[in-house]
Order: sequence, then C-alpha cells, then structure tokens
Amino acid sequence: MLRRITLPIIRPVLVILLLLQMIWDLRVYAQIQLLQGFGAAGIRYDLLGTYVYGLGVGQGKFGVAAAAAMIVMIFTIALSWFYVRELLKEDD
Repeated sequence: MLRRITLPIIRPVLVILLLLQMIWDLRVYAQIQLLQGFGAAGIRYDLLGTYVYGLGVGQGKFGVAAAAAMIVMIFTIALSWFYVRELLKEDD
C-alpha cells in the first residue's frame, strides 16, 4: 500500500524537498565555519564551501579554489535545472 499508493502521490513533493535540501547544503558556509571552531573534532568535517575557502584563503591556492568553486556552481545549476523541471511537470 505504501509503495503503490502513498509514495506515487507524494513523490513530487519528496523530489522537490530533496533537491532543495541538496541546494541548501551546497550553500551553507557560515554555520559550518562557526561550528568548526568548537570542539576538537570540528576541523575534520569539511563541506564544499569551507573546503573552497580553505583552499583559497587558507592555503593560497586560488586557482584550485576557483576551479572547485566552478565545479560547485555547475553542480548547483544542474540540481536547479532538475528542480525547475520537476516544478514544470507538477504544473501539468
């Protein structure tokens, strides 16, 4: 019943929520940077935003940081494209 009735009904909502969450996770920087300063294990956890910042500002590898930022941008555009596509499908 769950697989054949409920999931097909809520599938568009789940897809949009998943895509929005992934786009939000790509954009998070301030919260992670703030929390990395607390605790001994905080420095071990890096997201894409803090990784790119650490490459550019922390290590001085501006070219590598720019390339990583471009990859993140392309990934975000691809996710946004799927999000808009799902919205258009939902309208039909």
